[in-house]
Amino acid sequence: MTFKHGHFNRHEVFQKRDLHLILDIIDRIRYSDTDNGNLVNMLFGLFDGYWYYGIQSAIDVSKEVPSSLKKSFTELIQRVVKEAYC
Repeated sequence: MTFKHGHFNRHEVFQKRDLHLILDIIDRIRYSDTDNGNLVNMLFGLFDGYWYYGIQSAIDVSKEVPSSLKKSFTELIQRVVKEAYC
């Protein structure tokens, strides 16, 4: 299955805490009983500057990710989108 994606300059957008945020989310969903393989790959893609358009929705409905991390992830994705379209 192919997912639509865009590109962004990770070095312009990410801060050290963003890297930790993504790794924390990956750890929480990777080891759940739900098959989240595609979501894990999309999250790792952020490290290479790939932003998959459905990633925010997937995180929003994830039961493994607490609301505090969802809020931080939303803020990160908003920065990604802003950089991708500038």
